[in-house]
Amino acid sequence: MAPNLSKADKARFLKVLNILRTEFKCAFPVKIRTLPKEKFLGYYGLTQLIDGKEPYFLITIRRDSYDVMFETTIHEWSHALCWTLVQQHTTDEILWHDESWGISYSKIYSRLIDNSSAAKCSA
Repeated sequence: MAPNLSKADKARFLKVLNILRTEFKCAFPVKIRTLPKEKFLGYYGLTQLIDGKEPYFLITIRRDSYDVMFETTIHEWSHALCWTLVQQHTTDEILWHDESWGISYSKIYSRLIDNSSAAKCSA
């Protein structure tokens, strides 16, 4: 977890991850890791499908403020939620952020921001 997050922000971030894991299940398990800004230049987040005997999604988030990590996690989780083989084999940003991604992002964002039971997940 990001060392610059306060104890309260770490708890909020873990609450977000719990909601994502229970309410927005992906085709494969999702693992989250954070990297320092110096090792993750140019990006805020990245989603990868790790193939193997037990495939899983690896979401890497750049360590930053809670707000940045919150927004990035929603963005990247949306990729995992609507993952397709076409997306796996392209660098085309338009295909990565198509209608299915937008719908996934909207549903997650609405749940975490607009739903009163998830109040205080965002700043």
